[in-house]
Amino acid sequence: MGIGDGFRGKSDDSVPEPALTVDLVTIGGPPELGHLFIDVPADMIAGALEAWEWIGLDGLTTIAVSAFGEPFFRDTQGAIHQLDTLDGKLNAVAGSLSEFTAILQEEAARDELLLAGLVLGAIGRGLILAPGECYDFKIAPILGGEISADQIETMSFLVKLHIAGQLHDQVRHLAPGTKINSVTLEP
Repeated sequence: MGIGDGFRGKSDDSVPEPALTVDLVTIGGPPELGHLFIDVPADMIAGALEAWEWIGLDGLTTIAVSAFGEPFFRDTQGAIHQLDTLDGKLNAVAGSLSEFTAILQEEAARDELLLAGLVLGAIGRGLILAPGECYDFKIAPILGGEISADQIETMSFLVKLHIAGQLHDQVRHLAPGTKINSVTLEP
């Protein structure tokens, strides 16, 4: 029995919540899509998403992860959602995987959903991702960091998602424009 078990109020007849699952798929399209998604082991994805439990990921299946470490999910109806780590939101992006694939054939959609221009800028600066890494900004935009190719670095996917999830969880109830003096991060 763990420390938190006594606070959960579970009884023997409780029904467990559906777990988040991982079923990565290949998104077809232009050759640059190969640079815009990363392969991440399922256990790393599950671990990284622990910091985002507050956003409501139960019942979703991770189908892809962008080069900026943003997971895309399929819900039980087949609709596709994106975990936007810049804004701290779970956004519906397409009604199906085929619609999502069609949307990503457009350059503007790749820039919006996958930050394609920034990925290409990072690659142009010599930033090549190692396995388990993604791109991130040196200072999180939610803390006032600039969204530009010059501010991109490589980071562990697990660390990036944990930090972003904790930051957004701490600031989500603040009024827009509130000055943030400090943040606390859990290991």
